[in-house]
Amino acid sequence: MATSVDARLSRLQTFLEADPDNPLLLCDLADLHLQSAHKDDARPYLERALKLRPHDPRATYMLAVLEYFAGRLAESEALTAQLLAQEQQSPAIRHQHACTLAKLGDFAQALPLIERLLEEHVGLPGLDALHVRALHAQGRLAQVHVPETRNVEARVERGMTLLALDEPREAARVLGSAAELAPGDGSAWLGWGLADLMTGDLGAARTRLDNAVSRMPEHLGARNALAWTQILQNDLDGATATLEACQARDDTFAETWGCLAVVAALQARWDDAGELCRTALRLQADSFSARAAQALLEGHRGRHERAVPMLRALFGGMGPLGQRHFQDMVRRLAQEARAPGDSTMTTTTTTTTTKKEESNGLATP
Repeated sequence: MATSVDARLSRLQTFLEADPDNPLLLCDLADLHLQSAHKDDARPYLERALKLRPHDPRATYMLAVLEYFAGRLAESEALTAQLLAQEQQSPAIRHQHACTLAKLGDFAQALPLIERLLEEHVGLPGLDALHVRALHAQGRLAQVHVPETRNVEARVERGMTLLALDEPREAARVLGSAAELAPGDGSAWLGWGLADLMTGDLGAARTRLDNAVSRMPEHLGARNALAWTQILQNDLDGATATLEACQARDDTFAETWGCLAVVAALQARWDDAGELCRTALRLQADSFSARAAQALLEGHRGRHERAVPMLRALFGGMGPLGQRHFQDMVRRLAQEARAPGDSTMTTTTTTTTTKKEESNGLATP
């Protein structure tokens, strides 16, 4: 069954056949392709549009976005720099330029752009996370502040980025403020609990992860984070109950099966551990929990030369299962808890635009 996007593509294609040199139609078609999984299908339309109008700001901006997602960062940066030199100063263009500079590692140039956008309160997705990353890269993490805005989402975004940058104490400060501001926000409690887990405060982590699960009962990652905390506290019965509740909601989540395999291994139920581990790996070949269980199984079989490197790789060199700090695991959980997609959250042409932007051809139809 054709989707609304497919129907619109078909309709625009029909219009283009009747008017093949219409740059607006070419950009409209490119816009729809940029919003799809097949972004590069936008390229021929943008190239035709730019032949007709060599300096068209809308087509140039969309080509910059396309080059960014294609990994052609130098080309993307050159295009947005060209637009800025032409006094095209829309928030979307400046954000795209900052994202590309950050990807290129040029945080010194990216940071002023990001801070100006924050001052303008334009509300672009991923901007707070990009700001934290830029400050971190510049060695100015002390300047990461709790946003004055009461926007809980912005605080959670900053906190989760700090977690991914291995800054749990700063993350706890920001995420704690989010949970206090909005006690019903499960993502704030999840992030705060992960920060506690990273610093080894298992009691606080368990309390906050319990809060996260009660507010987001469908969130499988929160339940698995709680289960890991219970494992680290040697509450294997509690972990089993948490994981079984997780399975009752979704029995296809590999991490749950892998966690159950870890519990079984710690209880010396080696046959069960092996079967649970195999199930997890069938569901997801790179399952973190399954690989942890695999390492325990290798150790049980006397293959320490294989088990020890596996555990070191999994847990950031912190040693065998049972120690308090699991940086790699928590970083992964933090990254998975963030919004899907590129961490810079580059805006595409779907960004809300102002009337001024509409007049210069940057608005999405």
